[in-house]
Amino acid sequence: MEVEMEVFVVKENKKIIFDGYAYTVHHNLVSSIRWKCSNKISKKCPDILVTSNNYKNPTIEVEHSHAGDANLETVEKSKAEMLKRVSTFSTSTPSQIFAEVINQVPEQALTSFANEETTKRMLRRKKNKDERFLLFDNGPESNERIIIFSLDEGLVHLSEADTWLLGNFKLCPDFFLQLYVIRVKKYDKFITPLFCLLQNETRNTYEEMFTAIFNKCFENNVYPDPKIMNMDFEQVVIQAAKTVIGEHLIIQGCFYHLCQSTHRKLQKLGSQNKYNHDNVFSHYYSMIDGLAFLPV
Repeated sequence: MEVEMEVFVVKENKKIIFDGYAYTVHHNLVSSIRWKCSNKISKKCPDILVTSNNYKNPTIEVEHSHAGDANLETVEKSKAEMLKRVSTFSTSTPSQIFAEVINQVPEQALTSFANEETTKRMLRRKKNKDERFLLFDNGPESNERIIIFSLDEGLVHLSEADTWLLGNFKLCPDFFLQLYVIRVKKYDKFITPLFCLLQNETRNTYEEMFTAIFNKCFENNVYPDPKIMNMDFEQVVIQAAKTVIGEHLIIQGCFYHLCQSTHRKLQKLGSQNKYNHDNVFSHYYSMIDGLAFLPV
């Protein structure tokens, strides 16, 4: 009588479960497959199983040296379901998928599961491997090239944040003028879910950048609605943000750039030398930046 066996794919190798034991391919023969126990090394198990090429007619040639696990098939099916959902449900986190599947596992099989964090780490690796990172590219023919990178999970983080922190860096690949990033607060930490390479610093570039971000969010069924943006004092960025997002958007200037701006004004007025040598003047000058912390 032919017995069908569950087959699970692990990377490029095939793995089967039979009668409470896991096997991996040992040799592929013309009309059959020889399998070795997955614990061959760790438990020095000599077991050899032979099946037909379509995984039927299992015959044990050498017995196992250790006990099997009756829950192994249930565990492997549950892990396969988790991995499937990671690839299918882009907006669900590994932790959410783990919880959803584990709640359906019979209680007697829970003890056969690996450590929870180990399983979640497996799901995170799978999610990061499968998920695309390039979000938007307006093409090499564009006079204002824009390339945006973000994971689907990053778009979710953007949609959940009321405050966006914008930053730009000159350190970027040749051909581009700057690297623009958006940071948000998540779990009491600041993360960077989105990166933009910009060829220019024009208002049109920033408007296209913000428009592309929102359109991609909408395509993924997430709907960002930032109330506050913290950025430097570039008027073209402020104007672009309010054009795309709305006049209700509250702009908060970056304190670092405020200090830079007041220092440039000091130099323009020819007061740098007085600032360096007059303690009273430098003290009162420094208080100008402190005005930013007074309540409105």
